[in-house]
Amino acid sequence: MQKISPCLWFTDDASEAAKLYTSIFKNSKIHKTTYYSASSAKVSGMPEGSVLTVDFQIAGLQVQALRGGPYFKHTPATSLFVTCGSADELDSIYKKLSPGGETQMELGEYPFSKRYAFFSDKYGVHWQLFLEEGAAQKITPCIIFGGDKQGLGAKAVPFYCELFKESQVIVDKRYGKNEGGLEGSIMHARVSFFGSEMVIMDAGQNAPLPLTGAISFTVLCKNQDEVDYFWNTIAKSGKEIQCGWIEDQFGVSWQIVPEGTDELVFGPDKAAAERANEAMLKMKKLNINELRKAYENR
Repeated sequence: MQKISPCLWFTDDASEAAKLYTSIFKNSKIHKTTYYSASSAKVSGMPEGSVLTVDFQIAGLQVQALRGGPYFKHTPATSLFVTCGSADELDSIYKKLSPGGETQMELGEYPFSKRYAFFSDKYGVHWQLFLEEGAAQKITPCIIFGGDKQGLGAKAVPFYCELFKESQVIVDKRYGKNEGGLEGSIMHARVSFFGSEMVIMDAGQNAPLPLTGAISFTVLCKNQDEVDYFWNTIAKSGKEIQCGWIEDQFGVSWQIVPEGTDELVFGPDKAAAERANEAMLKMKKLNINELRKAYENR
């Protein structure tokens, strides 16, 4: 089971986006759809019974699409980095994903890749397509620190490696003198946490790149002790939000979720699930025992 998964925030197009993405990439399928309960609908302003989340995979990566309304806007600071094994594969993905979006870097040849593009799709989600001849298709979440956060990548990588004990720095390429970025900052880092990879970069130019909750990262915890560890460690220098959401010191959003939460808040017993939902909406850090008590009405 994938321990860390990206969650993509959509205003109103989660289902449509999931269908599009799974039609484009290899090893892709939709797993599960959940719907707004009475209590979550009241808090969010969304219609009761309408789509809340869609869990799916693309190129083997587990992803969640969340239909949350117009609260978070996607920016180039967070994107999905797609490794393609051939130019034809890359061009095909670009042709299907780019219509209706906006271009950050035109499709073409660059010093770092013979074929590359950086753009947003019609839903606002940003993508980087990168050619690596002969490589298997792969999608990796990417964070770029720029603007007032430029240079923070060099601090974020060791923090995350300490936070997620099972970690490995696979690539760590730094800016040198006159290479377009702050000397010593991260040009390109690829890090593995519990087997899930993430790309981290410092922007080469001091352009505004605001981080938002439009892409958050869900950490699936095996028990309450893990929830407490991740939450408390991030909270020391971060910002507690609601319903398991927390923002770290760098502005990156996380969801710290204990295993079994979905079975309670989306359980088959509608009245019991509603009680669990109401309990969760009152929490910042999630407590699986309290959610279970609410579900069981005890």
